[in-house]
Amino acid sequence: MEPVKNASHFYEVERRANHAARPGFRINEYDFVPLAGQSAVMLITQGPLLIKIRPRGGPRSSDDPPGSIT
Repeated sequence: MEPVKNASHFYEVERRANHAARPGFRINEYDFVPLAGQSAVMLITQGPLLIKIRPRGGPRSSDDPPGSIT
């Protein structure tokens, strides 16, 4: 079985966007056409992604980058 190179004909999307694209990493955003009155947004990452979780309002770490979401 051959992989599909372009699967866009399988689903309808209102909007596509690429974020933070650089060699070895990117985030694709797909805003799907509403079905039955509900819309959906899907974010797909390609490459490594580090997620740090801390309690809400907890102390910030010295290695938290400036502008990071709290």
